[in-house]
Amino acid sequence: MTDPQIIREIAEGNQRAFTELYNMYRAEFIGYVRKSFRGGDDTIIDLYQDACVALYENIIKGRLTVEQLTHASLKTYLFCIGRNKLVDMYRSREFKRRRDFIENIDYIHDKLPWQEEEPSEREVVIRQAVAKMTEPCNTILLKFYWEQKSMQEIAQECGYNNPDSAKTQKSKCMTKLKVYITKQLQRDESGEYR
Repeated sequence: MTDPQIIREIAEGNQRAFTELYNMYRAEFIGYVRKSFRGGDDTIIDLYQDACVALYENIIKGRLTVEQLTHASLKTYLFCIGRNKLVDMYRSREFKRRRDFIENIDYIHDKLPWQEEEPSEREVVIRQAVAKMTEPCNTILLKFYWEQKSMQEIAQECGYNNPDSAKTQKSKCMTKLKVYITKQLQRDESGEYR
């Protein structure tokens, strides 16, 4: 079945289509998460099930329709939900201290702009910080993290000689972003990012 067919079938209550979707990406998702997660397979499977349920609910409630799925595939959308759930799990377990948040900023703000869930407080802070950055940092970070563009595409669109030049500039921008967010978080009286 194609992505539009799966969405239509699930929206009409066809449980077989949901089961097909679930089985189609299960093994690939587990492999994808294993690369960055040090937990056991049971936790990864729970994470995948939660992501599938969230996707299912978004389709049933009309938050995800065929027309809305124009910028990515259903697989990308599902994996993004799973990645966001993994970020939430890390936030609740390991990333409570603001120092950990700063050290892991590259991972935490790797979200797509069309994500259906409300942005977390951390994402809001990061988006606001990126929006306040001057060029070229604002453009480079938006293109790389939110538009998911490759360094080759960014180099071409922003006029860099090669992808390595764009990557060097992105690294400098990330350093500036970390400094800015550190200053913002130091204003938090409790000393923890909530």
